[in-house]
Amino acid sequence: MSSDLQDYFDALERLKERGEKINNDSVSREAGRKPGSIKKSRPEFDFLRSEIKKAAGKSSPSGDETKRKDALAELREKLAVAEAKIISGYSREISLLRQIRKLRVELVALKGGSVVPLRAKLD
Repeated sequence: MSSDLQDYFDALERLKERGEKINNDSVSREAGRKPGSIKKSRPEFDFLRSEIKKAAGKSSPSGDETKRKDALAELREKLAVAEAKIISGYSREISLLRQIRKLRVELVALKGGSVVPLRAKLD
């Protein structure tokens, strides 16, 4: 095998190890050559092209991307549910605080005092 062809195969292995997208151009760039240097018209690249196709099928980032996108969508959905619960909780708290204030004002009016104790004293 020529040294140039070996560079391409070494580049293919490096891309596999890193889990990067694999195609003819990425292998060419990794080998230090110009994109498009792996030509269909050159029979010496037939085996290399077949190996690139195999590697592209196995390490297809589209499968990983699909899993990541699904996981991201699931996390976003959980986040939306959590945000809705938080907003609902804040609304409930504000409503209860308003009710407490209203009841304190009524209690002060009924007792005739100006200060409402927070805790009742035990007698």
